[in-house]
Amino acid sequence: MFRPRAVSKAASAAAAALQSELTDVLARINEEIGKLQTAMQAGVSAYTSQANAISNAIERTRETAETFASIATQVRSASAPLIQGSERIASASADLRAAVDRSTDELQRAGAASSELAQSLSEQVTRISQTWDKYREQFDKIDQSLATAVGTLSEATETQFQRLVC
Repeated sequence: MFRPRAVSKAASAAAAALQSELTDVLARINEEIGKLQTAMQAGVSAYTSQANAISNAIERTRETAETFASIATQVRSASAPLIQGSERIASASADLRAAVDRSTDELQRAGAASSELAQSLSEQVTRISQTWDKYREQFDKIDQSLATAVGTLSEATETQFQRLVC
């Protein structure tokens, strides 16, 4: 004989199992996104620190080059080659500093883009969770309607059976 409660119970168990698995998957995705964001931020921080250290070294190199240029000016007749070398070092230092500044800017933009990506992924996980909650509510309503319909069918069948037998 057809058992509406068993069908309803099985449907509820299947929906609960599906919900549990999706919840676990979404939690793991969210955790991995958090790890990714943390790692990316740590990388940006490390690159920024390196860029600052290089920038400081370049600044010291520039200061050294300027000192050499000053000394060379004082002894110009004997140190013409030293003046030319100092000018080249200063130029190279300026070029290197500009390159480091561009790299720092790019790293900061990349970090911002990574943060935006992580935020977007987190929002998508939230939207998926909300969508799943809506589906779960819909399945609950369907389960209730199905149980009611099967119960009504069962009662009508029983009534019809009683009429036929009596």
